[in-house]
Amino acid sequence: RDCINTSIDLLASGGVSYLWNGGLTPNQANNTFISGGNYSVTITGSNGCQDTQSIIINQIVNPTVSVNNSTICSGDTLLITATPSITGGSYQWSTQDTTQSILVSPSSNNVYTVVYTIGGCSSNPAVSAITVIPSPALTVNNSTICSGQTASLTATPSIIGGTYDWLSTNDTTQTISVSPNSTTTYQVIYIINGCSSNIANALVDVIQTPSVSVSDVSICDGDTANLIAMPSVNGGTYLWTPTGLVSSSILVSPNITSTYSVAYTLNGCTSLPDSATVTVNPIPSVQLDDIAICQGDQDTLIAISSIPGGVYEWFPGGIGTSTLLVSPSVDTTYSVQYSLNGCLSNIDSAFIDVTNTPTVNVNDTVICEGQSVVLTAIPSQLGGNFVWFPTMDSTASITVTPIVNSDYVVVYELNGCPSFPDTASVILTPSPNVTFTVSDTIGCSPLSVVFTNTTNDATNCIWDIGVDGVFNDCGSFSYTFQNPGCYDISLTTDSPNGCSSTTSYPNLICVNPSPIADFSLSSNTISLANPSVYIYNNSINANQCTWYFGDGLMSLDYDPGSHDYPTQIGTTYTISLVAVSDSGCVDSTYQEIGYFDDLLYYVPNTFIPDGDGLNDIWLPVISSGIDEDEYQLFVFNRWGNVVFESNNPYVGWDGSFRGETCPIGTYTYKIVFKLRSSEGKEIVVGHVNLIR
Repeated sequence: RDCINTSIDLLASGGVSYLWNGGLTPNQANNTFISGGNYSVTITGSNGCQDTQSIIINQIVNPTVSVNNSTICSGDTLLITATPSITGGSYQWSTQDTTQSILVSPSSNNVYTVVYTIGGCSSNPAVSAITVIPSPALTVNNSTICSGQTASLTATPSIIGGTYDWLSTNDTTQTISVSPNSTTTYQVIYIINGCSSNIANALVDVIQTPSVSVSDVSICDGDTANLIAMPSVNGGTYLWTPTGLVSSSILVSPNITSTYSVAYTLNGCTSLPDSATVTVNPIPSVQLDDIAICQGDQDTLIAISSIPGGVYEWFPGGIGTSTLLVSPSVDTTYSVQYSLNGCLSNIDSAFIDVTNTPTVNVNDTVICEGQSVVLTAIPSQLGGNFVWFPTMDSTASITVTPIVNSDYVVVYELNGCPSFPDTASVILTPSPNVTFTVSDTIGCSPLSVVFTNTTNDATNCIWDIGVDGVFNDCGSFSYTFQNPGCYDISLTTDSPNGCSSTTSYPNLICVNPSPIADFSLSSNTISLANPSVYIYNNSINANQCTWYFGDGLMSLDYDPGSHDYPTQIGTTYTISLVAVSDSGCVDSTYQEIGYFDDLLYYVPNTFIPDGDGLNDIWLPVISSGIDEDEYQLFVFNRWGNVVFESNNPYVGWDGSFRGETCPIGTYTYKIVFKLRSSEGKEIVVGHVNLIR
């Protein structure tokens, strides 16, 4: 191990030749290394034997250290911190301190050095230069003012060129203006070259300024106002503007609204002036117009003032608003006087002309429900105008068709005067409350419906059921709707008093189209070889289909496709279809499928009866279609002799004859059997090879 830039000498011994993997002299026993690494030497002895030795040289990099320079103000303390290139070593300062950071407080410019050591290797000295700047001194003036006035405060530093910080006002100028309400101390700090002075204090002594108040006054045009000044503290002097008077109160008589000001002085401090407005209110006027009313009516008198906002006094009527509701029975005179801001107007009067009121008459009547009637109003004098309520007609006669007992009111107006209203009551004789029932309101075509009249005391019953023609029946009748669709149903009847009425129900009966269940089959027969049938759904208006295949199975598929049947000979299966429309109407149909057996057989052409349990028995395989009681099997050798026969379709030949094994060769077989589906017999002849 060594510090950087230092060489290491290594010496190997015990051999006659040496070979290093590095160094300045790799072929000598003594070798010099100038860098770290993993080095080895191969040593060869005099007998030719070799040995290899290794060594690791750790090269330690010389550390470096840096330290900050800084500038401080005189009297301040500074923390100096050394920053090494590698942590974990030791420090040596020119102050004899051995920590990484030191605190210094030089009174003048100074230099501090530090050396850093780690692993026995030391850095070059690092130098921190500290510059000491002198701190400034500061003074500031005091001041005395009246409250509300402004004082000027100026800070004077020992060194010019710096900045100012007034602590309570946040100002940064050398001179500030302040207006405290009471005696106050202001503080300022001066900063130059980053160094602050001590805090300087300025005292502003505040003498309280007196205050004065004077109240506004309102007068009528031509009157005199008395203005009185009210000081906060007595003992001072007054000055009024614009009169120049010096008393505490003055009398003024302006002809227009005017403003007067007063200032009050005490202990050399003068108050802010206060002002009083003398409002000169004009004398108001009021106007009242004549009106005409109908006898028994009421109307409103409206007083119109020259200036709004005042108070009205009516004669008769007393204090009130600008309007007065009146209803005299004879001609009468009313008067009003108007007051605004204490100023009174002259009195004005109005004459009320009262006119006689006409009369009108209209009679009650009785009608059937649903009928119309003409109502005629008869006035006391002709030449006027009519108004009916609630129809708002304006003729003497009106035609109405009420649906309940109703009142109709008429008012007759002549010469601007309306009559008292008269009422005609129209009484309705009840029309029959037509009611009926139907046995069904919805169903599938054809739909039979029973119609029943349930109206009390009904006569002349006319039915309209939405088909050609009408039906006259006050009891019950039945009708069958063949065509799908919705039908409007209405019944009209008369009551014993001669009034008729109709009850109608739109789309009361809806006849839904029935589906037509239909399907076709790929075949109406099945067999063992072909037990499947493909089904084609040909239904019309069917939304849901249910299939029953006749073998215990069913399907809800609209198109079930192919269906496989079990192989039960002689069985007939019935396929049923139940079709349901989206409105729930149902239709069904079915077809039958017959089962016919197929002849299916297989005859092997070779077998090996060697006793290994594999293909030892030759047996024709007949899976279906034969009568097992009518079965014969013969095997012949090449000379035509029978070597095996059987009447059991499940017993085969083991390749022997009378206990002796038959020779290898080709043998002829004949199979005779009766078909189940017919009375005829089939004969199958062929050859089988016996090998061993």
